[in-house]
Amino acid sequence: MNLHHSTSSYIVYVGTYAEFDAPGLHAYYLDVHEGVVQPIDSLTGVENPSFLAVHPHEDVLYAVSERETGAEIVAVALLPSNRVQVLNRQACTGSAPCHLSLNGAGTHLVAANYAGGSVSLFPVLPSGHIGPETQCIAHQGKGAHPVRQTEPHPHAAVFDPTDHRVLVPDLGTDRVAVYEIGGDQTRLSPLRELRMPDGAGPRHIAFAPGGSHMYVINELNSTITVCAYDSRYGIIEPTQTVTTVHGDALADNYPAGIAVSASGEFLYASNRGQDSIAVFAVNRENGHLRYKEHVEAMGKTPRHFTITPDGRYLLAANQDSDNIATFRIDPETGGLEPTPYTFHVPKPACVIVRPASAPR
Repeated sequence: MNLHHSTSSYIVYVGTYAEFDAPGLHAYYLDVHEGVVQPIDSLTGVENPSFLAVHPHEDVLYAVSERETGAEIVAVALLPSNRVQVLNRQACTGSAPCHLSLNGAGTHLVAANYAGGSVSLFPVLPSGHIGPETQCIAHQGKGAHPVRQTEPHPHAAVFDPTDHRVLVPDLGTDRVAVYEIGGDQTRLSPLRELRMPDGAGPRHIAFAPGGSHMYVINELNSTITVCAYDSRYGIIEPTQTVTTVHGDALADNYPAGIAVSASGEFLYASNRGQDSIAVFAVNRENGHLRYKEHVEAMGKTPRHFTITPDGRYLLAANQDSDNIATFRIDPETGGLEPTPYTFHVPKPACVIVRPASAPR
């Protein structure tokens, strides 16, 4: 991937909830040093591109098309002009894919299908094109919540640091499933699962640098479960549970995003309802969290956020106020300071960045 490394300028890609014929995937140029926010391009023809991921080695971005019927996974070329163009698309057997990720080699892609209660596996070709789906695994069961947990709802599918396993938090069944990738690299095999507390609603996962600790954010009870992770065998052991909300927390709070800083010293979590970003210090030895602060998300319903590659800024996608808010990260304390660089995007659901030069 030909990146123009910078400590101040980025290309920002935003996935949204949008109709098929409306702009749904957006690209922006952001220079936090010069104070420039500039639209570059937008893409129509993909309904609800609500979650995005970038290929680790190629100039290709991947988007879900979160549809109840006719769901797809779409590969999008990132052109030298910083514009975006559909490369190819593949049908997804599962209904309403809401999350995807690639392995470190960029050879496989997994998608979590929320409404379908399933997980899909796709090969990624050397060109960056997506190959046809090779497997779709249906989850079974339900949870304690009478409305949100009547059936399985996988909400993420994440490769572990070894790339040999895929971890899937299932909000509907209060389980984190662990799958192994078979020797032929075309199938996932169930390995084990972690049973979460009843009504927790595990949503997303973040690994600490090195992979010895992982963090599960639970949407239905506003907690984070800290776990030791044995990468040799894919064994998960919970060691701590902390709340994501402090102060005048709302009863109807639903955490969403979670990320660990590149240094491994801080963890961030977004709260929808309280509309905040919570900041935690990380004990590097045991992975345990200590609450430091929470800051207003500078918008409503922070569904997702990302940290810039240099670790200097956090960008939050506020779905119900139609904006991306930018925060400066204090490298010593991990604290967040809002910047003036907030820009309008309709119904943003996912934001990712990469270093770049100004658009050409």
